[in-house]
Amino acid sequence: MLVKSQNNESSWDKPGDRFIQILDSIGFPKGYGRMIRLQETLLEHSPEIFASLSYSTVKTWFSDRAPAMSRIDDVFDALSKEYTFPDDTRPLKSWWKVGGVFPFESGEHANSRAISAKLEVTLSVLISQEMGEAFKDASVEEIQKIKNEFLRILATFADPTQSEPDEKTLTVIVKGILNS
Repeated sequence: MLVKSQNNESSWDKPGDRFIQILDSIGFPKGYGRMIRLQETLLEHSPEIFASLSYSTVKTWFSDRAPAMSRIDDVFDALSKEYTFPDDTRPLKSWWKVGGVFPFESGEHANSRAISAKLEVTLSVLISQEMGEAFKDASVEEIQKIKNEFLRILATFADPTQSEPDEKTLTVIVKGILNS
């Protein structure tokens, strides 16, 4: 079972911090040599995919870079041969790539933010479903732009002082209806 092991959410601003949290949550060994151990584990479980994986690439995963979604899929597939993940890893993969609320929290803090966490996870899953294959190559900035637009629309409808949505919101809704 995955649980939140940190209390400082601002430490999850970078993809590397989120990846470290994922590794901590599944029980991947901590400490000196963790990056090398990860590289070796990936190579051991999926040599055909990770044969050319360099240490410098793995090192970027621990800092400010998240790999493409197709590579994230490969990492999860390889790690799942030795470590336990939830049945549906899509929210966790999306969280590594684009951030948001950690989807596997427990305790009182999680209960106080359940609605926000559920919305964040649902939004991430919907974005990945709607983008289809394009999601694998989407940048964090592109995905964040979509999330920001969604939150802008949501705020428009949640604001009790607004009796009608603005023109931009109406345009987005009409386009969505026409495209479905």
